Amino acid sequence: MGLPRDPKYSHLRDLHKAIKLCEPALVYSKPIKIVLGSKQEAYVFNYQAGGCAAFLANNDANSDVTVSVRGFNYHLPPWSISILPDCKNTVFNTARARIQL
Repeated sequence: MGLPRDPKYSHLRDLHKAIKLCEPALVYSKPIKIVLGSKQEAYVFNYQAGGCAAFLANNDANSDVTVSVRGFNYHLPPWSISILPDCKNTVFNTARARIQL
């Protein structure tokens, strides 16, 4: 009965898992902002124990873009943020919600 909880439930669950993977870098370091384009930016968190996390943002509401960060290319859908808990692999993108029924 009622409305299905997805995609909101699974989207928030996956977002929480992705942020939790970034926790050490977020807690123990300050972000470095990198401008990647006119409407794209990255926030990179490096901490002394050797860890790294990055958030890549595409603030363009209409266009997909490919950006290069630390020698790796990343596809960013319009108006989205990608989370990289190791500064290499995307584990979550806000534009790609999965629906589980």
